[in-house]
Amino acid sequence: MTATNVLTAVCAALGSAGLFTFLQFLIDRRDRKKDRFGKIEKKLDKLEKDGCRTQLLIMLSDYPENTKEIMELAQHYFSDLRGNWYMSAVFEGWMKAQGVRVPEWYGGGNG
Repeated sequence: MTATNVLTAVCAALGSAGLFTFLQFLIDRRDRKKDRFGKIEKKLDKLEKDGCRTQLLIMLSDYPENTKEIMELAQHYFSDLRGNWYMSAVFEGWMKAQGVRVPEWYGGGNG
């Protein structure tokens, strides 16, 4: 084996090791970004749910006769966002007080 062949083999080995290290760096960086975006998505989902719950509470409190709007908002909160927390008892009390039938989409606040 000549010195040129040895030098070529060493350069190839070092180059491939460097390439694999660089690829690992890129993969790790992408995974960190993915984790960060996942956390941001969870926070945004919570904010949307909190905002919808607040709107629903205001509607039930200040505009209890606006059945259509309340039902649309409640459907979004309970079905689409899968919200509940304490809202199921409040919503059920409003339905009873207003004489509103329990809608088919309402699963007792369980989504």
